[in-house]
Amino acid sequence: MRATKCTCVAALLVTTVFAQDPVAKGIEEFRQGSYAAAKTTLEQALKQNPGNLHARAFLALSRAATGGCDSAANDLTAVYMGQNSDLRRLAGLALSATWRTIA
Repeated sequence: MRATKCTCVAALLVTTVFAQDPVAKGIEEFRQGSYAAAKTTLEQALKQNPGNLHARAFLALSRAATGGCDSAANDLTAVYMGQNSDLRRLAGLALSATWRTIA
């Protein structure tokens, strides 16, 4: 009984976070392999906040995963030029894989 209550509370908290943070929702969709859904969610998030590098990075990865390597490369380059070292590393690795795919 207690585990069921905890599960319900956790599900409610996750739903609330996603409702308030479309970037978190998009990243979770990406993590689950729902690349088309992640792409849609993250595009909407970037309309609200065009400077969000987390949204831009995972949008690029979602685009690459759905065959849009050319458009992904532009966003990955923008992320790579940012100041966040973790995102720079992620973008650099993804760019190297993207260029191998394009070439």
